Amino acid sequence: SDNLLGGIVRSAHIWWGVVLDVKPQMRLGFATKAKATVALPLAWTSPRHKSSAFPTPAADSAPRTLSRKRHIPALTSFEQASSSSDVQDATITRRTKALTEDAKLSRCGPSNTQSLLRPQTQSTAVTLRNALLGDPRRQSEEETESIARALLDDTSDLALKPRNQHAFRMLLVASIRARAARFAPTTNKVDKSYWKKWCELCHDVFDTNPVRWDQQASIDPAHKHHPREVHLALSAFIFWCLHESKFKPSSMLARLRGVAREHRKRGLRFVDLRLLVDACKGVLRILVAEHGPKVAEVKRKEPLQPRMLRRWLALLIGTVVGAYRVGPSLAWKGIRVFITLMACSAFRKADVALDNDVKFGRAHLSLRYVFYRIDGVFYATPTRALLEMVLRGLVECIVCVRPPPSKADPTGSRYGASPICSKYHPSEPVNFARELIEYELMRNLWSPEERELAPLLLDRSNKCWRKSVLSHVFLQLLLQIIPANETHKYSVHSFRIFLACALRDAGKTNAEIREALRWATDDALVLYARANLLADAEARANAASANVESVRVPTVLSAASRTARELRKFAGIHAIDIDTSEAVASLPASVPNDVLSRSVGNTTAATSRQQSVDAVAELPEVDSDLRAFSEISINITSLAKQAARPIETRNDDGSDEEEDV
Repeated sequence: SDNLLGGIVRSAHIWWGVVLDVKPQMRLGFATKAKATVALPLAWTSPRHKSSAFPTPAADSAPRTLSRKRHIPALTSFEQASSSSDVQDATITRRTKALTEDAKLSRCGPSNTQSLLRPQTQSTAVTLRNALLGDPRRQSEEETESIARALLDDTSDLALKPRNQHAFRMLLVASIRARAARFAPTTNKVDKSYWKKWCELCHDVFDTNPVRWDQQASIDPAHKHHPREVHLALSAFIFWCLHESKFKPSSMLARLRGVAREHRKRGLRFVDLRLLVDACKGVLRILVAEHGPKVAEVKRKEPLQPRMLRRWLALLIGTVVGAYRVGPSLAWKGIRVFITLMACSAFRKADVALDNDVKFGRAHLSLRYVFYRIDGVFYATPTRALLEMVLRGLVECIVCVRPPPSKADPTGSRYGASPICSKYHPSEPVNFARELIEYELMRNLWSPEERELAPLLLDRSNKCWRKSVLSHVFLQLLLQIIPANETHKYSVHSFRIFLACALRDAGKTNAEIREALRWATDDALVLYARANLLADAEARANAASANVESVRVPTVLSAASRTARELRKFAGIHAIDIDTSEAVASLPASVPNDVLSRSVGNTTAATSRQQSVDAVAELPEVDSDLRAFSEISINITSLAKQAARPIETRNDDGSDEEEDV
C-alpha cells in the first residue's frame, strides 16, 4: 500500500489535465488532497478492514469522489453491500484493480507512453488531448529542442530526469500549445508568419538560434550578454525596414511583438521592446520629414450611415444582390436579420462567421444564444404561438442575444452575461426583434437540442456563414446603394464604427460606449468613437460666444503686482506736476525763466528718486496689492478733479487768463 500510494502521489499535475478529468482550478489543491483521498481506499483493501462496518462516515463518499475524478463506476451504498461478504469482496477486488491501474498509469515507462496519454472516457480530457497533443509530427523539433536541452542538461538537485524523454518533449509541445490557445486564432495565425520571418533572419543573417532561451541575458540589463539580445532585436527591426520598405515601420515593430508572443508561448521572455519603440518613432520622424505624414497614416474604414441601412431594407422585391434575390425567401430574410443584428449589436465578423477550416460548435452564435421576454416572462425556447401573438401585437416582446465568446472575451465571462436587447416594433425601418421573430417562424426550430446546434444566421446552403462568403455578400450590398469606386471605404467592421459614432452623438459616456461594443480597453474609443461632422462644427461655432473666465492664480497675482507698481509711478508723477504748477504760480513775476526751469527740474528729479526708493522698499504683496489699488483709485479721482478745474497760467505780457484744459 505504501509503495502504491507513493507512486500515485509522485505523479506531476501536468498529467492531470490530460489523463484525469480535473478542472484547471482544482489541480493546485488536488496534490494536497490526493494522499488523503487515495490512502483511505487503500486501507480498506487490507485484510484488517474486510468487514461490513467501515470506520468513518467518509467511507461512502470517498469512492464516489474517486469515481468522479477517475471515471470509475460508482458503487451503491456500502450499507447495501454489507449484507453479503461475497458482494463486499467483489467490491474491494474491483476497487483494488482500479487503483492498481491508476498506479501503472502514473509511471513514465517507455512501454506505456501511449496508454499514459490516453484518457479513460470521451470528456474534457479527450478535448485537451486532441488540442494540446494532437499529432506530434506537426510540431517542429526546433520549437522544443532548445528548451528540452536546457532542462535536461540541468545538474542541480532539483533537475528533471524524465524516464521517457519522448513523453517529456510531448508535454513541452502541449504546454506551448496551451499558452498559444490563450491568444485569438487570428493572432496565432499571424504570429506563425512572423516567427517564420524571424527564423529566416536568425539563420541567414546572424547564424544564431531563433529561440532566445538565455533568460538572464534577455531580462537583466546588468547581464554581460544583455546588449547582445538588445542589438539582435534592433538589428532585425532596421534590417526589415531597409529590405521591406513597402511595409510601414509600425508593421515591422508588430512583427517583433509577434516574436515576443511566440517566446511567451514557449515559456520564455523576449528582450524588452521599449528600445525598439524608440527606434520605430525615430524612423517615422525621418520618413515624415522627407515624405510627409502620409507614410505614417493608417487607413481605417468609414462608418455606415443610417440611410444606408434603411435603403438596404427597402430594396424592391425582385432585386438581385449577388446570388440572392430580394423577396420573402428564407435566404433573403437571413440577410435582413444580419443587417439589423449588426446595426444594434456591432458584432465582429468573427462573431457571426467562421474561417473555412473551422467547424461550427457550441461556442459559436446559435439560436441557443437567443431568449425572449414576453410580457415580463423570459423564454429560452419560445413556442410558435407566442411569437405569432407578438406579431399580432397582443403581447410586448424584447429579444435578447447573449454575446458569444469573442476576441476581447475568449471565455465569455466578461460580456457574456450582458445581453444585447431589441424591443419589437411593427413599423420601425430598422428593428432586429421583428426581423428575428419572422426568421424564427420561417425556420420552425423549437426544441432546445435543435436550437443548440442551429446557427443564428444561415447562408444560401443553410449553413453557418464563412468569412470570405460574408465579405463578398457585403460587397454586393454596397454596390446596390453606392458607386463601385467608394466600396473600398467600408467593410463589415463599419457596423461597429457606426454604432460607436451613433452612441457618442447620442451623448453616451465612454464607459457606456465601451460596454455596448464590448471593448477590453479605451484605446478603441479614440479610433472608432468619432465626432460627427455637424456636431463638431456646431461645438466649435458655439465656442466663439462662450463665457471664458478661467484664471490661474500665479499668473493673476504677478500681473496685479506689476500693474500696481506702474499705477503708483503714474500717480506720483502727476502729483509732482500739480505741486510744481502751484509753486510756479505763487512765484513773483520778477523771477527769471531759466532759474524757474532749473528749480522745477531739480525738484522733479529729487521727488522721482524718493518715489523709486519708496517703491523698492515697499514690495507689494497680496494684501498690499489690494491696498495699493485703493490708494491709486483715490489718487486718480483727485487728479480728475484737478483736471476739471481751470488752471491759471502766466502769459508773457504779465496778464492772467483762464483757459479750459
